[in-house]
Amino acid sequence: MKLPHFTQHGSRTTGDSLTLFGDESDLLEELRGAWKVSRPDRSMGDKIITAKWDHGTIGKLLLEHTAVRLAASEDVARVLLGLGRGDLASGLIDENRVVRQLLDQMYDGARGVQPISIAISPSFVEPTDALLELLEPGLGQVQLSRTMAALKAALGSERRRLRSAKFIRKHAPAHPGPPDRWYDRIAFLLRLRATEDRLRGFPWGESSLGDRKLARRYDHEL
Repeated sequence: MKLPHFTQHGSRTTGDSLTLFGDESDLLEELRGAWKVSRPDRSMGDKIITAKWDHGTIGKLLLEHTAVRLAASEDVARVLLGLGRGDLASGLIDENRVVRQLLDQMYDGARGVQPISIAISPSFVEPTDALLELLEPGLGQVQLSRTMAALKAALGSERRRLRSAKFIRKHAPAHPGPPDRWYDRIAFLLRLRATEDRLRGFPWGESSLGDRKLARRYDHEL
């Protein structure tokens, strides 16, 4: 029995951080739509219980996949800065700074809480809505294709300097905290912190506390 979420997100390890950035952006667009249509409403009657489980599970998946996308985006920005392409890196950096703050709020609102509860908890729902509003302009097939093309062209042959998808998955804290902390630049310490986030009372969307069938539907990697 595989339990990849105890040590890293996902089991597919091919590609680099740019590939991962694109894959996670695609999935976040899908989850964004699911979060919108699954929102519980009193008019649902008895079905509201199931709706809360689904909505909360999708929320946990949004947190998990956004954390991976953030780590991939920061790695792409790192290499772009090294190539003198601050024009492209700045957009990623500005977005990532806000994403970090919202992920921290989502993590605090969801850690150790069952999906049925976070589905109606303002401490989780409000930062999640704010996160999706922030990311929305960069998601979608047309805009993402333009972004990926620009990043690939800027990186060129230096794309080899990007970290692997496997590395990113292992070093993607769900509670990232402030940027540029010295210990986050040490891979071993970052790895420990990312693992701690997964084990520190936080039930991932794929856990038995969530809707496992729904989680697998959106987790394309397992």
